[in-house]
Amino acid sequence: FLIFRSEPMIKKILLICLAWLIVLQVQGQRYLKPTFDSVVVTPDVKYGFNYSYKGDSTDLFLDIYEPYGDTLLARPLVVLAHGGSFLQGSRKAQDISTLCSRLAKLGYVCVSFQYRLGVDILSGKTLEQEFQQAVWRAVHDGRAAIRFMNKSIANGNSYRLDANQIYGGGISAGGVLGLQLAFLDVPSET
Repeated sequence: FLIFRSEPMIKKILLICLAWLIVLQVQGQRYLKPTFDSVVVTPDVKYGFNYSYKGDSTDLFLDIYEPYGDTLLARPLVVLAHGGSFLQGSRKAQDISTLCSRLAKLGYVCVSFQYRLGVDILSGKTLEQEFQQAVWRAVHDGRAAIRFMNKSIANGNSYRLDANQIYGGGISAGGVLGLQLAFLDVPSET
């Protein structure tokens, strides 16, 4: 009942959460309890290239976590971003790598991706404008990571992913980024 009286954005988020719970119930215990004892990590996979806020060229990398010994041919993908206020942080940080490992042991394929960090406080723009641009850059990088994984599905699907089950999220600023990936369409919405 509350879902239909909420604001449109909240309604979307609640419906996504409800759909997620339904998927978990249908899938059984595989995604609720650790099913795999260990994880295979493919580190430092280049997924893109772009320019930092300073104009420097930047190669973008991600790490892929898979359940070791999994034979399922179509596995859900979870794409996660690290925290750090869009100023610092790493895809290899302890909290995000632990989360990726735990999700992989549940049966997901999980990706921790690097995104461009930083703001230019001497640009003449307001701090709000600088952070809006930082979020927008991160959204571009997150979408590039998802495109890269979708391309791997189209080119032989070596990670055995289910193209209909791709989820995003993260820790702290990465959680904000995950929501932006789902709902942000134009820079003015940041």
